[in-house]
Amino acid sequence: MHERPTTRAPRGHGFTIVEILIAITLVGVLAAVVAVGVGSLTDDAASATCSASSDAARTATNTFLVTTQRYPASFLELTQSGAGTPAMSAPPGATVAANTLSTPQWTLTMSNTSPPTFSCISGSTTTTSSASTVPAGNTVTATARSDYGQAYYGESIITLTNAAPITAMTVTIHIVQTTGVSYHGQYTSFDAGTVDLANDTSNGVVTFVYTLAAGQTVAPGSWTIDAQTDGTTVLHPTAGDTWSVDTTSGGVASTVSGGF
Repeated sequence: MHERPTTRAPRGHGFTIVEILIAITLVGVLAAVVAVGVGSLTDDAASATCSASSDAARTATNTFLVTTQRYPASFLELTQSGAGTPAMSAPPGATVAANTLSTPQWTLTMSNTSPPTFSCISGSTTTTSSASTVPAGNTVTATARSDYGQAYYGESIITLTNAAPITAMTVTIHIVQTTGVSYHGQYTSFDAGTVDLANDTSNGVVTFVYTLAAGQTVAPGSWTIDAQTDGTTVLHPTAGDTWSVDTTSGGVASTVSGGF
């Protein structure tokens, strides 16, 4: 007795439910991996732009300092042209406020200090950059002029210019006590309380002294120091009058001096 061979229907080319589920799972996993990778690249790009913007703000601030002899008070000063070219160009679409410059990807913040510090936040990343670069050494300069065009009153004036903060300063002006000359007064353009004033008349010389007060600094800028004298009917000759400016700026002590 012969058994009839068992026949099996040929398998079609479709997929089983299990295979389809496995394929869907794999596609989902791959999509998640790609999304994480793309997101990471986007975050890295934003972080890099954030860091570059922080460094650009620092560089622009130093340019602003050299040009104007002072630190900028806000991003508005850094990015708006005013009378000249802006020190920093804001990225397209950025929002500029007094102390912030922001885009949808990051926010750059400027501190109210001299020099300012910049902090850029992108996601969970914070980049800090300090605009601490100032002209090297002591850059204080001084020029002198006198105004004795009338016999009854005269002035000996020092114009002092500094590109970096001054941390110590003594300015001394000696006026020879020619006929009728006497002390009248002292003036400076520094903020009130910045300098201590003193004077002395002895040995035929009127001496004016201007000393930086304890705990004070002189911000970058241009300043006027004025020694004022009274006279009589004789014009004062300035040939023997002298001045000296002793300062510490940028960690370096310096003395400049001359005559009127």
